Amino acid sequence: MEKKIIDLIKMGFDLDDFYSISFYASGIHLQGSISDELIVKYMKKGFVFDFRSDRYIYESKDLNITFI
Repeated sequence: MEKKIIDLIKMGFDLDDFYSISFYASGIHLQGSISDELIVKYMKKGFVFDFRSDRYIYESKDLNITFI
C-alpha cells in the first residue's frame, strides 16, 4: 500500500484534499468534499469530471475520484 500512496503523490495528488482513500483490487477510490477550488485544481491536472446529482465524478479503469 505504501507504494500506491507514493504513486498518488507522484501523480500530483495532495492527499489532504481527500477524506477517504480506499484501495481495492479494482483500483483506487478517492473521495473529498466538493469545492470549486478542488475541481479546478484537478481539472488543470487533466482530470475530466462528470456532474451527477450533486457530485463530481472522475472514473477510469483503475482510479475513481468523487467530490461530494
